[in-house]
Amino acid sequence: MSWEPELEELRRRRELADRMGGPEKVARQHGRGKMDARARIAALVDAGSFREIGKIAGKGMYDDNGELTDLAPANYLFGRADIEGRPIVVTADDFTVRGGRRTLRSIARCSRRRRWRTLWACRWCG
Repeated sequence: MSWEPELEELRRRRELADRMGGPEKVARQHGRGKMDARARIAALVDAGSFREIGKIAGKGMYDDNGELTDLAPANYLFGRADIEGRPIVVTADDFTVRGGRRTLRSIARCSRRRRWRTLWACRWCG
């Protein structure tokens, strides 16, 4: 038995989540002289250290055959990273998705950072 179809589905979901709110909304954010959420995190933390938790969380859109056609990712990025080699929990609101408005899920996700911060014994930056 091969897991390749499932792994390909996860890769596809990650790629869709990386688009954030879509190219137009990301361009609008950049056009206003603002960095998007992923760029803000990348500028803050040590290169390559950010490990996002729940990256593929969001709302999937499916066709009549049940195939994933699009993904509206969560508007709250959350994960673990390092700053100058020290571990931190880092969060960022993504204003390209629903204008960064909080939903019940993002609020619950936000409250989890305290638990992770304690578990990982590190600071929070967000």
